[in-house]
Amino acid sequence: MSSEQIILVKNEDINRKKWDSTVSKSMCNALFGYTWYLDLVCRDWDALVTQDYRMVMPIPIFSNKYPLMNQYLFWTGIYSADVVSPKMAETFISLIPDSYNHLYLNLNKFCPISNIENGLIRQDKIFQIDLIVPYKTRRYQAPSSQNRKYAIDIKQCMAFFWVNNYKIDTLEYYKLIKEVKQRGNCMIFALANPDKIILGCAVVFVSQSEIYITDVSINKNQSDYKSIKNEMLDTIINYFSGKNFTLYIKTGKRGAYDSFDEETLSLFDAYPFTHVYYIRNNISKLYNFFNIK
Repeated sequence: MSSEQIILVKNEDINRKKWDSTVSKSMCNALFGYTWYLDLVCRDWDALVTQDYRMVMPIPIFSNKYPLMNQYLFWTGIYSADVVSPKMAETFISLIPDSYNHLYLNLNKFCPISNIENGLIRQDKIFQIDLIVPYKTRRYQAPSSQNRKYAIDIKQCMAFFWVNNYKIDTLEYYKLIKEVKQRGNCMIFALANPDKIILGCAVVFVSQSEIYITDVSINKNQSDYKSIKNEMLDTIINYFSGKNFTLYIKTGKRGAYDSFDEETLSLFDAYPFTHVYYIRNNISKLYNFFNIK
């Protein structure tokens, strides 16, 4: 496939029906590629597509007003039912016009790149836990406690995050999880003690056979926050275990005060894999000028 067959399409000209059809057939996770999801997360976004929409790649543009929303585009890249070669992935990215000079693309594992001249390629570590094995056979299970899973709605969840100093772009975040939840792709987990005081809260996005803990916060007044965090993760694993899911968790996200650390994740048989992200901004231009890798 030649580069001439890949065209830049502005947002208002995207054939959304064809786009979403391609994403639904894609080998990579679909949730983050749908037009409705991109509309919620990005201030604006354009795209590179083949003329037949067989391959599509969003070019996300994030708002300076809501800088934390970019963490909810967990990863992106080329969406296609076909296998994407490193050469094709690099061709797509190299064709993003220079006018898009503030790019940060978390590339999915089906979008491998290793050599782009006009930006920086960096690596990030993501942990995954395979939940195909039934829960009772897993190595880690939380010690028994009187805490119990507690049902809360989105507003209660956001209030809990706010009180416990969790940084979120409140209005935009509310619209995001409300829409994702209405589409059946979001669950909210909370733990409460016997007095119904909420100890911890987590938001989980579900897509096809993959789940993502996008946010977690622990009650700041609890001294045993680490054990509560472990019990929260154990609760989520218990719920999804044996249902052919893979759980993905990032560590040290910006804005996530209570993200899981590597030591905690190792207790749950989590193992890391490396994914690639692409940066194009003033710093990357400086690095390229001085040939810094």
